[in-house]
Amino acid sequence: ILYRFIQQSNWHFGELNASVSPCPTRMLARQLAQLCADGLIQKHTLTTQPLVTTYHLTAEGMALKPIILAIAKWEGYSV
Repeated sequence: ILYRFIQQSNWHFGELNASVSPCPTRMLARQLAQLCADGLIQKHTLTTQPLVTTYHLTAEGMALKPIILAIAKWEGYSV
């Protein structure tokens, strides 16, 4: 999930869910909540109609970028 945030800074839940498929929606929601609690990503909800929720990396999350990219390269992802 953090690798996706390195690739694109802001995500809507549906976009992120589609990009990490076949991850179950409930599991993704729990992972995002944990990453928010850990201070690695931040959730923003706009009170528009309909509600719009986006997620983005925090400074702490961005500090992990070199490590995440190194792991992605080791795993064979296009970095």
